[in-house]
Formats: sequence, structure tokens, C-alpha cells
Amino acid sequence: MDRARWIEHLKTDQGPGSPFRTSTSRDPWGDRLADVFEINGQLVHRIVSLVGRFHRTPEAPLGVLLVGDVGGGKTHFLSTLCHSVSAEGGLFSFADIRPLTNWNQPLKHLLSEVVCNLNQRPPQDRSHTQLERIAARTIARFLRERYRDDTPARVRQAEEWAARIEVSPDHVLRRAREIEVWDAVARTVTRWLESRNPRMWGTALKVFFQYPIPHRRETVVHWLRGESPDDEGDLKLLGLKPDPASVTAEGQEEQALKTLVTLGHLLSYDRPLVVSFDQLENVITPPERLAAFGRMLLELYTYIPGMLPLVSARGDLWSRCRQKLDPAIVQRFESNRLDLVPCTKEQSLALIRSRLVSLGLPPELPPLFPLDEEPIRSRLEAALAAGSLSPRLVLMKADHLWKAALGELDDEAPPETPVETLRQKLEGIRQSIHADPARHPPDDGVLSEALDLAFCYPHDGWGAKLDEVTLTRQDRFVDLVVQVRAGKSSVRTGIMVDVEQNPNAVAASLRHGLALKRKGEVDRLVFVRDGRVPFPRPPRWPTTNALRDQLTAAGGLVQLIPHDQVVLWHALVRLHQEVRAQDVTYLWWGGQPQVVLPQHFRVFMGTLCVGAAWDRIVAFCLPEGLGEQILDGSLSGGDPIGLDRPTPVPTHPHPHLDPDLAEKLHRGVERVLRDAVTGMMPARKVYEELGDEILSGIRFETFLETMGRWPRVARFHSKSGVILKLKAGR
Repeated sequence: MDRARWIEHLKTDQGPGSPFRTSTSRDPWGDRLADVFEINGQLVHRIVSLVGRFHRTPEAPLGVLLVGDVGGGKTHFLSTLCHSVSAEGGLFSFADIRPLTNWNQPLKHLLSEVVCNLNQRPPQDRSHTQLERIAARTIARFLRERYRDDTPARVRQAEEWAARIEVSPDHVLRRAREIEVWDAVARTVTRWLESRNPRMWGTALKVFFQYPIPHRRETVVHWLRGESPDDEGDLKLLGLKPDPASVTAEGQEEQALKTLVTLGHLLSYDRPLVVSFDQLENVITPPERLAAFGRMLLELYTYIPGMLPLVSARGDLWSRCRQKLDPAIVQRFESNRLDLVPCTKEQSLALIRSRLVSLGLPPELPPLFPLDEEPIRSRLEAALAAGSLSPRLVLMKADHLWKAALGELDDEAPPETPVETLRQKLEGIRQSIHADPARHPPDDGVLSEALDLAFCYPHDGWGAKLDEVTLTRQDRFVDLVVQVRAGKSSVRTGIMVDVEQNPNAVAASLRHGLALKRKGEVDRLVFVRDGRVPFPRPPRWPTTNALRDQLTAAGGLVQLIPHDQVVLWHALVRLHQEVRAQDVTYLWWGGQPQVVLPQHFRVFMGTLCVGAAWDRIVAFCLPEGLGEQILDGSLSGGDPIGLDRPTPVPTHPHPHLDPDLAEKLHRGVERVLRDAVTGMMPARKVYEELGDEILSGIRFETFLETMGRWPRVARFHSKSGVILKLKAGR
């Protein structure tokens, strides 16, 4: 065994990287590293048992509440549950419902998320999506029921056909290539389903059974998600007629409920769907969002069969939520409450070993390599000695020791900073979204929330120029009203985010915006669309395109967001959701874990240049003069900063200070920090220690900015504020 050679291999870019880095994975469907079943594994069995009970009575009002502390492994447990479908014989399907962004249409959001999940290929069967499986199993049930009272030979033949379909759905799905044959089968099965259960919606069944037809699938998924087709060609493809109600918010909510009820009954011919709601931090405020979340749960319990809701939350957060939810809902969840427990020392070691095994290192290396030699082994034992550690904390400590074993720790800086952690996390989320665009279709709620972040966490370059920014909601058409004041100038801008693909729905939004502009309720108007759903070229959408041109002629801005920037906007929203949920952590001095706080996210956003479309919208909302400076790069940082390269550092550390004053400030800060026992001190205390003689009237904010530019001092953020640390050397 050449230990030194393997150590060097692990340190190179070609090495596998640390196996402990994925301690917070928001996507339960994503690739999952090895688990230790003993860590909360018995809870999986309890949920499986509950699902079995639910399968026998799919309309029973059951729910599951999963409670765990920060870093306790809630999200990772959901991933384990999702992937355990295979190990448990495929007893249930799994749907991860992302946090609600558009609380005006909660049922449409729920439907869209359910369909996106069912359109996935589950871990235990990569050959078919869950929607294909449901269609095939429904037909298998039809065969059994249709010929149940026929001759023994026909009964036996029907049973053989049904059994083959259940083992391999292709036995029936391949007939979808013969359109006329498949349509005839679908009509027969649809009539049978409607006769058995009048609550199933015939239109939804008609569309659903066209899903296996390859050239119709994309349009079918679009319709099942609750969206209106963009023209009569798509309606004709699905055999539907125009429905004026489907372009209104109320009509879409009603259609979403009927489609969810239909899908719920179809699930009874296959298996239950565990519907998972994670990160409740993102639904508790504002009150309208929590009310919308409560409505989703109430509809699941009251009308929608076959779907078992699972809510995961911290204990303190659930205590706040339960006070504002329907008592009947609360009682049903709390009757099946599951509490995640910390890891023992033995479980922690087993978790570390399982992650190391995933590296695929030669078997002759020790099980804990490269953490097996002193002093790393003793530090590992000491870190785990007390037990009662959350899985995330175990992995963070192991990652810290991994870096120490490979000689990658810098004693002059903390192992991680919150801003760098956010940068790395954002890039990871961005890559996962980019790799799976079908899981992230156009979403007006996400784009609206991203623009909300733009003004809540402004870029340092232009944010400091503003005296006041007020964000309000106008109505269901106008997602955001931005009131910006800088000096004596004030601008009120309405931002409309629209991803509808029906021309009548888009035209209604444009008319509403133009009316607001004419009435003087807004000074400016921005109309934002996901670049994946552009305005079709003439002669299509003649009325809608004419209204768009009117908006532009009236001084409005119509902005299409390119797909690469849409991906980044989605990633920023999800990152912010994880920060609010306290799901992002970093290692501080001595390997101590810290939670990334909202103020860290503010610092991060203050230096991030998102892209040209983002800057163009922000610039349009600012008073005259400031917007132009953003577009020419003088206030926004110029070209967008790549996520894989650091922010450029000015060549002169203090271009805004007199050189003599800067030198005096340097000497004073060095003296104060050298006198500190640890060589570090809160920036506010350093500022106070210097006194007026050295500071010469410099404000604290200017002092902080100056320290951020000086290479001799490291600047970190903590709960108590900014920390300054003197770097080694001269």
C-alpha cells in the first residue's frame, strides 16, 4: 500500500473530492451517498407501515409529521425515504413539493409539483416514469375487472395479460405508437373509470391517457400541470375545445383541484403517493402564504385521495405553525409524529465509514483512510466522544479533519467563510437545476421571488445610493410594486411576471398593466417572461403582440430572461429558502459549525452580479441617472461575476484615503490586533480602540470598507458582527 501516493491523489483535481461535502442536499431525487440505516432507519419502517395502512383506505385522513433540529437530517431522511421505495418493494411513490411561491394559486402549485414528480423515473425503475406506470397498472386493473365474470379461459387470459403489464408496462405502452388502437383503448378505459367513480374528471382522464403517445407527451404534461395550451393547435392535438374559464386564476384553481382528485383516484390502481412538504420556514410568512399552505393541506385531506401528506419541520417552527392551521389538520399530523434523534458515537463512525467507502479506494487501505493516523484519529475520537451529534455536524467535523489530513487547512483563515459557502452552494444548486430543466418548468412565482431578492438585498454599488425602497403587492396581475426614493427623486414601478402560454391570459395581463399606467397608479411598468415561453412571431398572437407593442410605446420594459439566467434566478431563490430554513452551515475556527444567517446572505448578494437582464430590470426601476450607471457598469460591478472566479481586488487598497492617513490607520490596526490574545477582535472594538487621533473623523462604515480592501487583515462575519484578524507575515 503506497499511502503517500493515495494522499497525493486525493489532493489533486482528478481526485474524488471530499465525500463529506453533501451534508445538505435539497433534492431528494438527486444522487445520494451511502447511508447508515441504523440512523433513524426505524422511522422509515414506521412510515412504510403507515403507507400500507393508507393503501388499504386511500381516502383516510392520515398525515405524518417529521420533527428534527437544525442539521438533524430532515432533508436527507426524505432522500432516504425516496430511495427506499426500491428496498421496500415499491410500496409507494414520492413527491417532493418545493416551497410555495405563488400563494394566489396554491392548488395549481401543488398540481404542478405532483405532476413534475410523477413525470420522473423513480430510483427503482429507470425505464418508466411514474405516470407511465400508473397508466399501465390502471389498464391492468381494467382487464381483470372487465373479464372477471367471463368464461374461465377468458378470465385466465386476462389475468395473464394483466400480470405481464404489471411486471413490464411496455407490454401495453408500446401500443401507444399505434394511435388509433391506443385511442380506442383509452376511450374504453376512461368510460369504465367514469362509471366506477363519478368524481373522476373525464377531461383529465382523456388527456392523461394520451401521455404514453410520444409526440403528445410534452403537451399532455403541460396541460396536466394546470397550464392552458398556447393555441388551438395544441387543443386540437389533445382533442379539447377552448375553455374561457381556464385562463382565469379562479378557473385554473378549480381545474387543478379536479385534476388532483382524478390523479388521486388513479393512484389507487397503482400505489399511494407520499407528498412531502419541507422547509416550512418559507411558508410561515407572510400570513397569506401560510393560509395558502393550510388550504393545500385541507384540500388533500378533504377531497384528494391516494396522497399522504408528510410535513417536516423544526420543533419550534411547528409550534408556531400549528397555532395558525386548522385544528383538525394539526391533530391528524400530530397523531403520527416522528422525531429524528441524534447520532451515537458508533452511528457517527459508521456514517463516516460509509462515506469513505463511496470513494472506491483500494480495499487494502484502512477503513478510515485518510483519517486513520495520528493526530487525526485522536481528533476524530475526541470530536465524536460525546455522542448526540446531528448527521450534518458529524459530516462537517469529518470534512474538517479530511482537509487536515490532506494538509489543506490554512491556520491564518477559518476553514470556511459564510460568503464563500454561499457561493459554492449557489453553484451546486445552479448545476443541478441546469441538468434537470424538466423538473424546473417556467414558474412566475420563482421569478417574482427572485426580483424580490434584488431589492431586499441590493447590490452594494447602487443600494447605498438609495434612501428608501418599499415593496408591496398590487393584485394578482402585478407581482411586485417597487417604490424607490433617492434624494428628491421617487419612482413607483409595477413589475408583472407572466409565464402563461395562452394568448388570452397574456393579453389580460398586458391590458391590466396598461390600465394601471394610464390611471397613474404606477410611473413605470415592467413585463417579465421566462425566455422559454417567448412571444410567438406574427401572425400568431396578433392581439397580444399588439398590446405588448403598446406597452413598449408607453415607455414600459418587456424583458425576456435567457435560460442561463433563469437557472441562476431559480438557484438564488432556492439558496435563500435554504438560508431561511437554516439549512446552510459552515465551519468556523476550531472546526465549530455555524449557521449561515440572513445578514451573511445580504453581504453575499451585495457583491453578486447576476446578469444583464437582472441589471436592466433594476436600472429601469431606479430614478434617472442611477439606472444609467448600473447599465454602464459603474454601480453594478461591470460584467457579471462568474461563480467560479473571485471578485477582482483593486490594485490600490485605499484609493479613497490620503496615503499618510492610510499608513497611520494600518499601523494602528496592527498594534491593536497584535495586542489581542488570538490576533483577532470585533471590528467595532478595533474601531473604538483606535481613537479620534488615528481615525481623523473616519466613519465606521468607511473603516469597515477600508479593512475589506487591505490584504494584511482578514474580515469575517459572525453573529456578533464583523471580525478582523491579522494575517501572518509582514
